[in-house]
Amino acid sequence: GVYYLYSYDYESKPVKVTDSTVYHYEFMNGRIYYTKEFVQGPIYSMNMDGSDEQQVTQMRAHSFVTEGNSIYFYATDAGTAPGLVKYNTSTKEETTVVFPFYSFNYLVHGGYAYYVIDGTYRSIHRVNLSNQTIEDLWLEINDYTVSLNISDGALYILLGEGIYKSNLDGSGREKLFESDEYLQTGLYIFGDRIYTTDGYNIIVVDKDDGTDYTFPIN
Repeated sequence: GVYYLYSYDYESKPVKVTDSTVYHYEFMNGRIYYTKEFVQGPIYSMNMDGSDEQQVTQMRAHSFVTEGNSIYFYATDAGTAPGLVKYNTSTKEETTVVFPFYSFNYLVHGGYAYYVIDGTYRSIHRVNLSNQTIEDLWLEINDYTVSLNISDGALYILLGEGIYKSNLDGSGREKLFESDEYLQTGLYIFGDRIYTTDGYNIIVVDKDDGTDYTFPIN
């Protein structure tokens, strides 16, 4: 399919940010980093208003995450696939940090890559980027893991039926939010709010106490 990026202030109609296609995107240092293709392609960046589009990586990425001034992406180029590659935005260098790496659903934080194994999506693990040792964090998940996020020292997990949180080592698990409809995507965290959607509404959840409210998608 073809995807575009819109901004929405919850009052006016959504506004298209750019005429370029946008599939996966992240915000970093006042810019939007994104891929244009559903399957693979280089990573690009642009200003928040859609201007000054630039190609960032030479290698093709299926998905990516950011930490500090670095981008970590699932590489699809021959010789690096399947691998997790680090792109340093200061030096412009691309370095393979985990190989092989079998996950499209992951994040990087504090020297670890947290990930869900492709094909099952029902367990969560983390690998040390320095020595490649692996820890199993969640091995008994009854629903598919949609996405992961980390905020203020806690791991947040979006499942189809709700949002969970735990300590970074997987301990202290608790259900934060339960949805009436199947949650499809999201788990963006800004301040104390988590944003997700069931396809009908934008759902905003307090990341500490789980209180929520919704905005219909027009």
